[in-house]
Amino acid sequence: LTSPAYFSVFRSLPHYSQHLLVLLIGTFYEIHINSERGNTGMTAEALGISVAPSFFHTCVSEGKIAKPEEVQKFKV
Repeated sequence: LTSPAYFSVFRSLPHYSQHLLVLLIGTFYEIHINSERGNTGMTAEALGISVAPSFFHTCVSEGKIAKPEEVQKFKV
């Protein structure tokens, strides 16, 4: 996340939202890093599929379960 566009969007958020994003991204990073040691299978891909519907409500029709191909189109 070194792109100036990311920084400008991040800096435009309220201070508490910036802190929340840092905590969320840090938590996801720790889960991913420790998934190999604990053999949990919670890779970056699995994390993205499991949490994306919570972040991107528009990628899933109401009442449906998100499919990987629906989540794929929101990847950066």
